[in-house]
Amino acid sequence: LKHIKNIRRLVDEKTSSHYEAIPSDADNELGHSPHCFILDEVLSQPDDKLWKAMVTGAGARTQPLMLAITTETTAHASFGADL
Repeated sequence: LKHIKNIRRLVDEKTSSHYEAIPSDADNELGHSPHCFILDEVLSQPDDKLWKAMVTGAGARTQPLMLAITTETTAHASFGADL
C-alpha cells in the first residue's frame, strides 16, 4: 500500500482501490462513490447530511456497504437517535 499523507489516503495500486479518511463537513463531500462507508461516532454528527451524501453517492454501486458505529444516546431528537 502507498500512503499519501496530505490527502489522508491509502492506495493499492494493483487493484486501483483506496481507503480515505474524509472530514465530517458534508457540504464538501459530494462526488464520492464509495463501495463502503463507515460513519464512526454517529452521535457527533450535527445532522444527517454526511450520511445522506455517502448513501446517495453509493447509489451507482451494486452492493454498497454502509456502517454506522456509535454509543447509545439519551437525546431522542437527534440524527444519531433516529438512525
